[in-house]
Amino acid sequence: MAKPKGPPKIVLLGKQSKSNDSGIVKGILSKIEPSDIPTEFLHKIVVNTVSGDSYSVNENQKNISYTNIDKYIKQLGIKDDIESVEIVIDLDKIRLHLEKETNSILNKVFKE
Repeated sequence: MAKPKGPPKIVLLGKQSKSNDSGIVKGILSKIEPSDIPTEFLHKIVVNTVSGDSYSVNENQKNISYTNIDKYIKQLGIKDDIESVEIVIDLDKIRLHLEKETNSILNKVFKE
């Protein structure tokens, strides 16, 4: 069995459809350090072991916290050493949320 070269890596990834341009959202994500990610913006969380197996974290959680990620991993009952945890965020959902919130604010400022 292969041994990890250090602690597991936490990888934050973004998923988007080909038809939408989420460059603004990517820019925002690259500048912030979120401590919690609302599940409405999660696409999936995958735990990869050093032996090459992959496990999906239960997505029924209310929020996934970086500081408590070990709790979610323990629930999977993985016996092998963990190489990485991939947290995939749905950039399209974030873009839609930002557009909705921005429109709501701007509509109050610029009343017709």
